[in-house]
Amino acid sequence: MNGTLRFVSRMAVAAALLVAAGCAKLEQGRGPMELPTKQGASFGDEAKQISAGRMAEAAEPSRPAVQGRILVKTGALTLIVGEAGKAQEKLAELVTKYDGYVAGKQAEAWIPHARYLAPSEVRQMTYTLKIPADRFDEFVGEVKTIGSYTNESMNIEDVTFEYVDLDARLSNQKKVEQRLLGHLETSARELKDIVEVERELARVREQIETLTAQFKVLQDRVAFSTLTLTISVQADFVPPVERTYFQELGDKFMDSLKALGDAIKVGSILALAALPWLLVLGGLGYGLLRLARWRRKRKNPG
Repeated sequence: MNGTLRFVSRMAVAAALLVAAGCAKLEQGRGPMELPTKQGASFGDEAKQISAGRMAEAAEPSRPAVQGRILVKTGALTLIVGEAGKAQEKLAELVTKYDGYVAGKQAEAWIPHARYLAPSEVRQMTYTLKIPADRFDEFVGEVKTIGSYTNESMNIEDVTFEYVDLDARLSNQKKVEQRLLGHLETSARELKDIVEVERELARVREQIETLTAQFKVLQDRVAFSTLTLTISVQADFVPPVERTYFQELGDKFMDSLKALGDAIKVGSILALAALPWLLVLGGLGYGLLRLARWRRKRKNPG
């Protein structure tokens, strides 16, 4: 009898343990259902992650295909002309011919002549010219025919890295904008979620506007080279005339004669400068020679 009671007690304890274990598993399975997450609770954080570029689709860099290097050309040129009106007309024709435009102009009143000009009054005009980059060198060559150029400088700047970087950043920000718009249409439910994503969207759009402006300025610098042209007007200026072959031959002959005359002049100056030294050295040499002869006579009197 006692054995039977002990057996029944053990079976009851085992059954109770099995029931308790089953309830625990049931509670674990029901846990997430009893603690639902509000749909918009983490929406603001998700919007920030997207705008910060933490999601793969938004942060994937976009690199444009760049053929060769991207260069910005700039130059400065100074011309001397005899008449301002004709020079301006010719310059306007060339700018139109090469599909460029005048970005700035500064005209100065009559000022004292520059050191490289003859004594007369001159007037200066400074132009900032924008010319298509692929025709810039040809344009500069024709501008030089307007007058006589005295100063010229050209500079080439490599902006490939800056160009690619701006393009990639702008492309990524546009992806972020589209991602935020998608979340705003499909995921935002509560007012605070909408306000949060619209705040991020406004910030991203501000960055897009800034990058777009910077990229446009850089594109304009690449597409149009800049020439700073200074024109000095001198009333009595005579433009140089192209010389003929015989004139150039005569010039070379005269240059040779001048070089020969300069050589004779330098040689005579050096000879005169060395004459005192030659006299002293000659006298010393003559004295030593006489002394040597006298000593030989003493040794050999006969």
